[in-house]
Amino acid sequence: MPAQLGVAICPCTGDVSEDDYASIVAIAQQGLTGHPELLLEPLADRMTHLADEERFEEAAEVRDRASALDRRDRIDGLRHSGRLRLVVDGASVTEFRDGRLVTDHRVGEGLPTLEWTPGGPTAEEPLAKEQADELHCVASWLKRDAHRIVVEHCDGTLVEPVHRTPDFQIGPDRSGGH
Repeated sequence: MPAQLGVAICPCTGDVSEDDYASIVAIAQQGLTGHPELLLEPLADRMTHLADEERFEEAAEVRDRASALDRRDRIDGLRHSGRLRLVVDGASVTEFRDGRLVTDHRVGEGLPTLEWTPGGPTAEEPLAKEQADELHCVASWLKRDAHRIVVEHCDGTLVEPVHRTPDFQIGPDRSGGH
């Protein structure tokens, strides 16, 4: 159906050869597994084009697709962090395991014994919606409050995506100064 509506391509319609379709799939796969710029740049161009044509609802849909890629990258970064201990404002210690909250306590209260039982999917397995929501909440907090947080310990890999996701905002030059 998406191919019939003109919003997707598929070789079964005869509009694209299997080889060309395989190239498109390869680019999508690269964009989803380490080179998001391959997907983000065309989305930014498309959003700009739609905004220039004052098709703002469609432009917002494109912006949301790009935001989903950024969310996924931040969640994946947390899923590989292992045991992560953060000191927040020098006053509290918050501990996570693979991005999931384990404990939070005030400095000076002593460190609680961690009895974390592995649960949920590994970093390579799909997440349930509730788990993705939890990790997105943690990732958003880390990004928003990074200036208040000191990483005391991390036994995995904690990364923030290197690429800068375009903010996809319409500036005064595109909105007629409004």
